[in-house]
Amino acid sequence: MLSAKDIKDRLKMKPNPQEGGFLAEVYTSPIIVPDELLKRFAPTRQGRSISSAIYYLLESPGCSVLHRVTGDMLYHFYLGDPVQMLLLPPDGKPEVCVFGNKFLQGQRPLKVIPGNTWLGSR
Repeated sequence: MLSAKDIKDRLKMKPNPQEGGFLAEVYTSPIIVPDELLKRFAPTRQGRSISSAIYYLLESPGCSVLHRVTGDMLYHFYLGDPVQMLLLPPDGKPEVCVFGNKFLQGQRPLKVIPGNTWLGSR
């Protein structure tokens, strides 16, 4: 069985000093959408890439501090202990989502998180 260190080494993950945890950037689309076409999102310096993907890992008892995602995000859970995430979306309806593979316990492996949502995980 792989340890967290094995996974971080194999995926070349680095510490994420702003939010916590570890990440590896996998893909950023070269297609850029100008800010003026994305009125509901926070402005950027150079427009927004149409899509991107990262690997992200939290070690227990680590956390990802509360932060706002500026664009829509697809959050995928692959393996490990469940991750509990507090979501504060722009519509004002807070939610606690548990990511994991135990469907009968209410865990889910994927969630669409709208842009401008505040979130934190543990």
